[in-house]
Amino acid sequence: MAIYGWIKWSAKDAERKDVFYLTFVQILIIVISNLILSIIMVSILSHYTTTHLAYLDAITTAFSIVATILLIYKYIESWIILLICNLLYVYIYNAQEAYAYVLMMVIYSMMAIYGFKSWKNFIANQ
Repeated sequence: MAIYGWIKWSAKDAERKDVFYLTFVQILIIVISNLILSIIMVSILSHYTTTHLAYLDAITTAFSIVATILLIYKYIESWIILLICNLLYVYIYNAQEAYAYVLMMVIYSMMAIYGFKSWKNFIANQ
């Protein structure tokens, strides 16, 4: 996805610096489809791994993937989804005593806040 995003943002049409909002219907579709994907992932994680946080792991994984896709297409809500996922990852990694990852997720959370504020200011100045 990172390579696709880099290509998309490097293309000639990337000179357009528009940032978009999702519609209510788009948000509803994203939430419902992610919950369905999370249920599928929970059954896989529960069957093939020993994780004790299968539900949180599945939800954060599904929503992180969607947030990355939304980021590629410059939807401001991607930063909110990333922030929520990062904060959930702080809990997950703290529960596993993976403190270096906790620190990394805290830094990612600050980056998501900065990204959201930057895009919000950009929209206000358009």
